[in-house]
Formats: sequence, structure tokens, C-alpha cells
Amino acid sequence: MAMIECSECRKQISDKAAACPHCGAPVVSALSSASTLTPTASIQPLKKKTNPATWVVLALIVVAAIWYFPKAQREANLPPMPVEVRFRTALTGPGLVLQVKNTSTRHLTLVVALKNPSTNQEKSYRLDAAPSGTLEIGYKEGWILASGDQIKITNNDYKNWEGSTP
Repeated sequence: MAMIECSECRKQISDKAAACPHCGAPVVSALSSASTLTPTASIQPLKKKTNPATWVVLALIVVAAIWYFPKAQREANLPPMPVEVRFRTALTGPGLVLQVKNTSTRHLTLVVALKNPSTNQEKSYRLDAAPSGTLEIGYKEGWILASGDQIKITNNDYKNWEGSTP
């Protein structure tokens, strides 16, 4: 057994070692002697295997992209919501009353989501609006509209309408 110099880190190592114990570089004499013993054998670099969890995460990202991007494109091409939103003071109770008028010529089924940002209370209402009809939400319907309440009106055929009470 003779001591040789590593071709990478220049430290003394055994000529019988397959790789340098300091830097991991293959020993030149070990490579040449291995090739003389088995001429058909060649040294292959180790292939890294991908963790199955990585494949699952990648698949989920692809599925989410396929689902999200067409939806976002479709929503961007929708016409504006054909509603007119107004407020009035409540006659029989506290707060304001939300008035939603359908300005289209067809029946609309609307979902009105109300949120009070200071109390984090939320409530949704379904409104079936006749053509040119006006519907109201207020104290009688179980929501006392206050200044700053957030309003979101949705329908699948139109862009969402968002606003807040004055």
C-alpha cells in the first residue's frame, strides 16, 4: 500500500482507496485499476431519485393551475353585474336598508354577502330579482347595515359587484 496525493485536495491518501476520504474525489489509480480488471465496466454517476411526495406536490400544482387559470380567464371576460345599489334609512328599525335593483330584462338570482369588518360577522342572502325589480335587505331580514359594511353581489353570468355602505 502506497500513499499518493489526491488530485483535488492534494492531501495524502492510500492508493487502495476508491475515493478521497477528505473531499470525496475518485482516486485516479483506483479508476485505472478498476478499468483494467473489467474492461466493459464503466463508472456511472449516481442517479438521484425524486421523492414521491415531490411528485404529489407537483401534480397538485398542475391540477390547480389547470383549474384556476381557465376560471380566471372566464371571469375576466364576464359582463358587469346589471344591478343598481342604493341605501336608505330604515323606517321600522335601526341602521340602513340595502336596495338592489335589477337593471336587466331577465330574472336574476343573486347572492348578496354582507360582512361587518369590525365584528367579523358575515351573512349571505339569496335574492330572486324580477326584471327592473328592486329588493331590500335590512333590519327585517336580520341584518342591521352600518357604515363600512362590505357588500359582495354575485351571479355566475356576471362579474361580481363589490362595495360598502356609506
